[in-house]
Amino acid sequence: QCRFVARTNRLVIFCHLAPMNEEKSKLIHRRTRSPPIESQPSPDEVEQRQSIKIRGVQSRIVVAFITIGLLFSSIGIFVSFANRQKQLKTIALTAPFFKGSFHNQLKRFTALVIIAQDMDISQILLPSIRWGDGIADRAVLHDELFDVEHWNTFYPRLPRLVTYDPKQHYQWDATDRLLNMTFPGGFHGAPDQFLETNIKHRTMPYGVGGGHEMDELWIRYRQYRRYSTGIHNLPVKRKEFEELMSSALVPSRVLRKKMKSFVRGSNINGTETKSYLTLHARIEPDMEYHPQRDKCEEFKDFNLTEMLSNVEETFANTSTSTENEPPFQAVFLAIDRQNLIEGAPSDLARLTEVEMKGMWNGRSRVFSVGSESLIGQIIDFFIAIESKTFVGTPLSTWSTDVWTVRYFRGEVSNFIHVPGKLKDITEEEYQIFSCARQHREILDE
Repeated sequence: QCRFVARTNRLVIFCHLAPMNEEKSKLIHRRTRSPPIESQPSPDEVEQRQSIKIRGVQSRIVVAFITIGLLFSSIGIFVSFANRQKQLKTIALTAPFFKGSFHNQLKRFTALVIIAQDMDISQILLPSIRWGDGIADRAVLHDELFDVEHWNTFYPRLPRLVTYDPKQHYQWDATDRLLNMTFPGGFHGAPDQFLETNIKHRTMPYGVGGGHEMDELWIRYRQYRRYSTGIHNLPVKRKEFEELMSSALVPSRVLRKKMKSFVRGSNINGTETKSYLTLHARIEPDMEYHPQRDKCEEFKDFNLTEMLSNVEETFANTSTSTENEPPFQAVFLAIDRQNLIEGAPSDLARLTEVEMKGMWNGRSRVFSVGSESLIGQIIDFFIAIESKTFVGTPLSTWSTDVWTVRYFRGEVSNFIHVPGKLKDITEEEYQIFSCARQHREILDE
C-alpha cells in the first residue's frame, strides 16, 4: 500500500511493506528535476508578462529617485538652515548716534562694518545707524543721507542694511524715542534703544559701539588703519575693503541731486560735467590751534592769494582743448565760510573776490557750499571726491580722507599744497599718509 506526496522538485512515495511493521515503514523516494510540461504561452500572455516586468523595474527606479531626492532635500534643508542662522545674525549701533565731524563719523561707520565682518555677521540694523548733526545736535537717520539700495548691491561682500524685524530683533526698541534727544555731556551713561539691559545677553541684535564717545569703534578703526597695509594677515584686506567701501557708500538721491545742481550752476557751460578742480585750503583760524601744529608747522599754508596763484600757474597749460578754454570748467573751494567771517576777514574778502571774478582770467567759475551742517559736510566731501583734480593739505585729516577715497576709486589726479608750491602725490604716499613722517622731502624739492 503506497501513497504519493508531492514536494518541491520531488515526488515522495510512502509504502507499507508489512502490516506488522507499519511504524517502521521504509521510505522510498525518487528525485525528479524535470520541469512540468507546460503549454506554449500565447502572445498576449507574453506581452502581459513583459509589461509586468517593465512596471516593476520602473517602480524600483522611481523609489530609488525618491529616496535620493529625500536624502538631498534633507541635506539642503540642513545647509539652508545653517546658512539662514548665520545670515540672521545682526548687529546694531549701541550709541544714540555717531559724533564728530562727518569724516570722523565716517571712520566710526567704517569700524562698525569691520566689526560686523570680524564677528562673521552679515546684517546691520538700519534704524540703529544714526549720524550726528553738530549744528542741530541731533541724530539723522542713515537712509536720509545715503543710498541704502545701492549699498545692499554689494552684499554679501559687505554686510547688508536691514530694517527692523520683530522676530529677529526682539531685543531692540523699534520706537524713535532717542531720535530727537540731545547729549551735551557726551554719551557716557546715555540711554540706548535695547530692551535687553544686560549687555552680555544682547544677541537679537548684537550691540556694538558703546562706551564713552564710542571708544570701541574708534579703537577698532585705529587698529585697522595701523595694521591693514598688507604687512599683517588680517581678515579684512585693506585694498579690497577700501575699494568696496569707496564704491558702496554714496549720498542719497536727494543729496546727489543737490550736488549736481551746485556743479551744473557753477560750470561755464552749465553742464553736470566733472571737469572741475577742488581746492581744500584749510585756512580757517581754528587751524592755528590744531593738534598737528607742533608736528607739521612747516606745512602750514594760510595765504589764500598765493595758494590760488600756485593753482593757476600749475594748471595754466594743461587744457587739452582750444587755447581759450580753461583747464577746468569750475573750481570748488571746500572752505568754512562762517569760520572766516568770525576770524579771518581778509581771507573772506579774497574768497568773495575770486568767487565774483573767477580764475584763469574769469574763464572758470569759483563756487563753495560753505555749510557746517552735516548735509553740507557730506556734499562738500563727495563733490571733492568726484572732482577731476583735488588739491589738499597734509595737515588735514579731511584732505587725507578725500585722497584715500579717490585713490581707491581710481582718481589719480591729486596734489598737495605747501607754502609756495603744489606737488602731486605718489603711489606710496596714499598708503600711510602722515605729514609728520612722509612729506619732509616736499619742502626740499
